[in-house]
Amino acid sequence: DTYFTNLGLLETGNWEQALHNVSDMLFLVERFGFMPNGNRARYLNRSQPPFLSLMVRDVYEHTKDREWLAEAYNALKREHSFWCNERACENGLSHYGCIPEAHLVEICAERWRTRTGTDASLEASMAAGQYMTHAESGWDMNPRWGACARDYAPPDLNALLWALETNLSDFAEILQNGEAELWRQRAENRKNMMSAFLWNSERGAFLDRNTVTGAFGEIFSVASLYPLFVGMADRDQAAKTLKKLHLLEHSHGICPCEAHERSGTYQWDSPNLWPCLQWITYKALKNYGYDGDALRIAQKYISVVEINEAKTGQLWEKYNADSGFCDVINEYPMPPMLGWSAGVYLKFKGLRELSERREKGS
Repeated sequence: DTYFTNLGLLETGNWEQALHNVSDMLFLVERFGFMPNGNRARYLNRSQPPFLSLMVRDVYEHTKDREWLAEAYNALKREHSFWCNERACENGLSHYGCIPEAHLVEICAERWRTRTGTDASLEASMAAGQYMTHAESGWDMNPRWGACARDYAPPDLNALLWALETNLSDFAEILQNGEAELWRQRAENRKNMMSAFLWNSERGAFLDRNTVTGAFGEIFSVASLYPLFVGMADRDQAAKTLKKLHLLEHSHGICPCEAHERSGTYQWDSPNLWPCLQWITYKALKNYGYDGDALRIAQKYISVVEINEAKTGQLWEKYNADSGFCDVINEYPMPPMLGWSAGVYLKFKGLRELSERREKGS
């Protein structure tokens, strides 16, 4: 969540708070070896998706503090080790997972059943594993993986790890510590593995894939845009992937997953609109020159936020991409105003205003 909050902080010049946010997260990685799902002891059974290297890059580009970067570099190496050792697939890619805790099994199993309304007969340890694995992915809960989330190598996670390896190579070059080529090669290896295992040439996208059965996930989702978001996909892969954007784009924005038959309730699904995924989609489009499409996504989100703020006096965690309002699929009472709602809005507003000034020649 903090990555998207920081977008707004940096856009509005509050770089010192953005720096503190990143430094706090680096401290947690140094202490625990990974970024916990939240800054509470009960979240030590799972991580967060590895956005941290992107945040380090954003802050360093403002401060140019090499001493701070050296400390961040060491913490990021620890985070990389976690994903490559504790969450390793046999083929060298990584998966989402959790650290099972016996005293939490029944609690987490009940949360899975209550929030999704599915798998009432699923054995408790399996249901608990589902709950915590989905939480680690940040997409809690979603319909992408059926009843075996931990068996899937997801394109979103592995794209973020490619970005982590690429950023570590760049940081090593800045620090002149002799490790730049090591990280460049690791990034190249991951890219090759993703193209070999996660790229589906028939469907034209990087897709979730079950490492046990070899089956690709059936649902197209924003996860397929992450290799474009980080700039890993080649031009042909990007073009083919973006031909499927219409499956995710609704009247008022981007949904996590394409509309489909489903059993149960998942809030990371159509027709919900999550602010963070609007930025992922925007950046994926911009990286490959689809500027007009990117601006359209940004304008849709700006409009949704402003209309609902005028109506309710609040920004919201998520919106309905069909109606443009707050009538969303909920697994819990929706909280008003998350940092990512404001962060993405402020980032888009800054980009739009800059675009408008350029068009006017001012």
